[in-house]
Amino acid sequence: MSRLISTLSFVVILMLATTLFAQKLYNADKTGIDVRTIDKLLSLEDSDIDIASAALHFSKYWSTNSNVLRYRYIIDDMSREILKRLDKENIPRDYRAIPVINKYLFEEKGFRPTPNADDPQDLFLHSVINKKRGYCLSLSILYLSISERLGLPLYGVVVPGHFFVRYDDGEYRFNIETTSSGASISDKDYIRRFSPPKNSIYMKNLTSRETLACFFNNLGNCYMQSGEIKNAEYILKLSSDLGDSLVEAKLNLGNVYLKEDKPKLALNQYKAALEILPDNAQINYNIGNAYNQLGQTANAINSYETAINLNPNYTKPYKSIALIYKEEGTINKAIYWLEKASSIDTKDPTIYLSLANIYRTLGKYDMAIENYLKTLELAPNSTSANIGMGFSKLNLGLYKEAIGYFDIAVADSPDAINAYIGLSIAYKNLGNNYALIKTYERLLELEPDNLSVMTNLANTYYQEQEYENAAKNYEIALEISPQSPDILYNLAASYVMMQEYSKALKYHLLFVELAPHSGEGYNALGLDYYYIRDYKNALRYLNLAKKNGFSVQESLLERLKKIVEK
Repeated sequence: MSRLISTLSFVVILMLATTLFAQKLYNADKTGIDVRTIDKLLSLEDSDIDIASAALHFSKYWSTNSNVLRYRYIIDDMSREILKRLDKENIPRDYRAIPVINKYLFEEKGFRPTPNADDPQDLFLHSVINKKRGYCLSLSILYLSISERLGLPLYGVVVPGHFFVRYDDGEYRFNIETTSSGASISDKDYIRRFSPPKNSIYMKNLTSRETLACFFNNLGNCYMQSGEIKNAEYILKLSSDLGDSLVEAKLNLGNVYLKEDKPKLALNQYKAALEILPDNAQINYNIGNAYNQLGQTANAINSYETAINLNPNYTKPYKSIALIYKEEGTINKAIYWLEKASSIDTKDPTIYLSLANIYRTLGKYDMAIENYLKTLELAPNSTSANIGMGFSKLNLGLYKEAIGYFDIAVADSPDAINAYIGLSIAYKNLGNNYALIKTYERLLELEPDNLSVMTNLANTYYQEQEYENAAKNYEIALEISPQSPDILYNLAASYVMMQEYSKALKYHLLFVELAPHSGEGYNALGLDYYYIRDYKNALRYLNLAKKNGFSVQESLLERLKKIVEK
């Protein structure tokens, strides 16, 4: 009996051993499985890198993932499940395994592309596993992670703005589109859709290091777009280190340096990219941007013109050249380059907006209006165009039409200060003080310390004989500018109109301290003293007013002299 048990145990052990051997993952002995630091990753040979382990470990630095092993085991289990199915159907580990992987991942597990590519977290492998959603790159990372464990010859492939997977064993070669449930799309279709430059990293089988470089590039770009510039810089440096020939990483890192006002470092990155793709218009355009930020406008223009020669239909450099000439005051040249750009791209509202702004500056309001209208045809909600149109109408004296455009601007952009300024000018010219007051009050909500608006509001209240509100706003204005003679005088005048002569006296005294030769100020002081029945000081300041050239009421002077002499 014991002999039988021993024999059965041996058989069970043998079966288990066979199963375990069959289920052994191809990447089990890779050094990169246990990589835990970035420095260690960078030191690995490409063949030692395990993409899943690297992606999961690095997600700990920049995301919510804190359990690398858990997700690695999930990927391992998924890979073993696929292996089981391959063994069951006697399918070898070659190109014939791809339909099995596709069915498992996309039909059964339900992995899909994310509808909005705006969340950096969707780039991380653990997030893809949790949500069953990801970018083209993160879905491809999952696919490559499984293929590593199955021992399949799959590679990442990058084109401008997209990433996919390719099977290539030397005999069979086809592409796998992870955002279309693993569909096979030809090289010609990718080239037609994405126009990758020749003689570059694009459309080639990537190494593991280059695939991770693409991952870091996309992550860094997401952080840059979300305003997390320091994270973007660090991650894009990693991308550049991992993928020496990845042009996009160098371009994005250069763009980060420009945002950080480091144009020399940006220029270095762009020039490194240019060595890889010497005939690329965008790289030359970016080099122009770096020179421009350095103040080397002649070099900037040369680079922009090189970009135009390489791609005459690329309008960004035209607009940048125009901006340089506009800032230098060479307006005719600015208009020339913008007109050229508009002849190439008739659907770009920013070109017409720039032209309109220049014509308005020149006082050519009809030309400005023509171009603002073109802008608004393409971008009806353009706040800048509606404001520019409003000011053009103001300058032509068409105040009611101007108000219409300013109203559209504030409806779309409630914090558009220039629109409210335009409205205030229009209402003032129309004599609509009620609307003018409301406009000033809105401006002060946006800029509580705007002294000019505050004094204008007080002046308008004064005109409307709302002296208490006038005094209130003059008082606030005085806190901002305590040495302003005009505010002091107007504040005192408000109290005079309210017959609060003691308060008026206080501010008139402060006024004449700042304007000691103002006959008008001395006259006002004389009247304040008269109203509070201090006739001696009233006579004194009225005489000072007369001495400083102010036309004082002679009858009042005579009356005061008689009172004081008694």
